Amino acid sequence: MPVLVSDSDVVVTRANKTLLALLNKDLPQVAGHRGGEVFECAHSHLPGGCGKTIHCSGCAIRRSVTETFVTGKSFRNVEAYLDCDLISSLPRLRLLISTEKVLGVVLLQIDHVGRPESDLQS
Repeated sequence: MPVLVSDSDVVVTRANKTLLALLNKDLPQVAGHRGGEVFECAHSHLPGGCGKTIHCSGCAIRRSVTETFVTGKSFRNVEAYLDCDLISSLPRLRLLISTEKVLGVVLLQIDHVGRPESDLQS
């Protein structure tokens, strides 16, 4: 399973090989960057960047990681939608994510990646 390690501000500190392969990136392209930058969220390019736009307050990835960091509560199979960068072949992805706090950091696991179900019906 693809897994990354995040701090309280959803800045990635580590990622496993499966996640790096999924993103077609090397660790230096991921470590030290916010989640939206790592996943190439279209909103991360707006003024303020990842975590600072009006769209970020509704981001299930950011909310899950932040709540896990603050409360220690783990989440399983949370549905999250990622508005992809303009250069992506898919404008939106549906993710299922899980989080867990371990030794002061949050592990974010990508349980599933796919197209939104509304796209599949058309």
